[in-house]
Amino acid sequence: MLDATKYWKRIGRANLSELQELTDDPSLLWENGYRSASGLNNRLPVANAVGVNCSLYLLYIDNMRLEIVAPGTDFGDPRPRVQGIFTYRGSDYSIRVTDPLIEEQYLYGSNEEFMIGECYATISLGEPYEGYCYKYVAAIITPGRARS
Repeated sequence: MLDATKYWKRIGRANLSELQELTDDPSLLWENGYRSASGLNNRLPVANAVGVNCSLYLLYIDNMRLEIVAPGTDFGDPRPRVQGIFTYRGSDYSIRVTDPLIEEQYLYGSNEEFMIGECYATISLGEPYEGYCYKYVAAIITPGRARS
């Protein structure tokens, strides 16, 4: 548990080999089988999230692809967003990316799809919203990004 009364202090920067040592290896990302209109295995009912003891994973992903989508267009919200599409342990996922650096780099480009390939991704389980807890790709660390 993080102590909300304390400030974080950067004491260093992990390299790729150190990241590999820190990765998690859950059998699946909480629970699958629930999806929103624009996602796949991207949420779970709040009742199913009760008792979850870990809301954040650092994963190695070998096939990350980014797609720019505008899921709210039919409902009057044309804002685009970045969706992370990948397979983890045999399950397919399409999950919203909230990493601000990735959004800045890819959101307003000329393409609608980008192949990232190998990366480390921080996947988080969000707070309840309209009966569900949504999964998010909170950060994507590519080999190039880790070196810079």
